[in-house]
Amino acid sequence: MSNDVLKAYFQSLIKRVEESDIGNNGKDKNGFFKPTRALLLRKLHLLEDLHMKPMARAMVIDAWQSIAEELPPEWLILGPEEKMAMQKILQEKI
Repeated sequence: MSNDVLKAYFQSLIKRVEESDIGNNGKDKNGFFKPTRALLLRKLHLLEDLHMKPMARAMVIDAWQSIAEELPPEWLILGPEEKMAMQKILQEKI
C-alpha cells in the first residue's frame, strides 16, 4: 500500500516537472553546465522505480537529496501516508 502511495507521489512530481518551465540551461555551484530538467527527471524516475528495493536504499537517498535541493519546497510536501512511507525507506537498515 505505501509503495503505491509513493509511486503515485513520484509520478505526480514527474508530471509537474514535465509541465513546468524548468529547463536544461542550469549551472552547478562551480559554474559548469548542468542539464537541470534532464537530471531531475532521471532522479525522479529512479525514485519511482527503486523506492521499493531495499538494496537500492543508497541510490534512493541520494536521488531524494538531489530532488530536495532543486525543486521548490512547496512541491515536496508529503501527505501523512507518504511521509510515513518515505521515513520508513530512509530509516531502514540494509
